[in-house]
Amino acid sequence: MELEKFLQVRQPNYEISLVEKREHFLFTPLLYDVVTGELNNWEVAPAYKKSLADSEAKFYQAEILNVNLEKKLVTLENGEILNYDFLVLAVGKQTRLDVVPGAAEYAQTFRTLEDTEYLKEQLRVLETSDLRVIMITIAGTGPNGV
Repeated sequence: MELEKFLQVRQPNYEISLVEKREHFLFTPLLYDVVTGELNNWEVAPAYKKSLADSEAKFYQAEILNVNLEKKLVTLENGEILNYDFLVLAVGKQTRLDVVPGAAEYAQTFRTLEDTEYLKEQLRVLETSDLRVIMITIAGTGPNGV
């Protein structure tokens, strides 16, 4: 959407394509607002099709199988091939629980809407327990943890 603000990109000979396997964008720094009920899922995870409805950009909900840098081609999982002049690869990030001993067994990730639902349920269970004090530890404070 930002690219379309540039005059040269609005010319008929420009085309912007977005390839993403998920149908929703996810703004992870606001996941805590979903847990606290201040925001709804759709506010932190808007659908790409809806977000791009007023845009000329093409959205492909697919996974990329191959990138041919020499021929400037991207092959999608359905066999469709996209050509490009400029390619931006944003590969994302995965939470590595194998770095800290015990994390894989005991830590709860906080990077998806499913994680927020799980955390909300766990907090609800704790609130109804007989515990006098509920202690929560947050580790790895990236944008989500802060």
